[in-house]
Amino acid sequence: MQKAMRLCLVLAAGLLVLGCERESSDEATEEQAADTVAGAATISLADIAGTWNMRAVPETGADTTATISQVQATADGWTLFLADRDPMEGAVTTSGDSIIVEAGPYESVRRAGVMVRTRSAYRLEGDRLVGTTVAHYATSDADSVLRLHVEGTRAPALAQDPVVVDPGHYKVEFENDQVRVLRITYGPNEKSVMHYHPTAVGVFLDDMKVQFTLPDGQTVEDQGKAGEATWTEAGPHLPQNLTDQPFELILVELKSQSPGDD
Repeated sequence: MQKAMRLCLVLAAGLLVLGCERESSDEATEEQAADTVAGAATISLADIAGTWNMRAVPETGADTTATISQVQATADGWTLFLADRDPMEGAVTTSGDSIIVEAGPYESVRRAGVMVRTRSAYRLEGDRLVGTTVAHYATSDADSVLRLHVEGTRAPALAQDPVVVDPGHYKVEFENDQVRVLRITYGPNEKSVMHYHPTAVGVFLDDMKVQFTLPDGQTVEDQGKAGEATWTEAGPHLPQNLTDQPFELILVELKSQSPGDD
């Protein structure tokens, strides 16, 4: 009987020791986790403030067409620019070293006439934003969800190249060390994204009437007749065709040269 009682006491003492060790281990694990969270890399919206040129490509499937967009990021939020779409405000949050952006619903660029919501997660890798966008389309089809790999490069201040950010409207016809010649084509009522041109000479191939939105939100209207030529000063703008007719023009951008260059 005494042996049995001693055995019970020994077992109870052992369980008590194990319980204390487990509690100490749990506390240590929680402390380590807290230390890990406290030491984890974090990011703020101010860290990525500026203009970003974004390129999204499906992760799977035969369609490798890129969706080109532009983001104006500030410490207060993000504005998304897509060709022929009104600017959209994205709901932006940060979590550790990640930036989470939700947008929509808006009409899809990839699937005309279909509304879409997107949720994107990015990390800053060097001077690039890299991440994934998950697009949820308002359709009952089996492919109603699409995952895209996204990379963004920071655009120099006031130097967004229209050929990069809006290749649907701007194409290079000729370029050397003195000029770059662009062919610009807009469909009825089409809109671009914010971009920059150096000093240039434009030749209108069609009658046109456009509205330019400037970075400060002001708008300026301009028009031209087929066959006319015009001088344009350097600067950023967001153009929109104000008519129901397409137009085309040739823009000769002048590259800076040092005095005395031949």
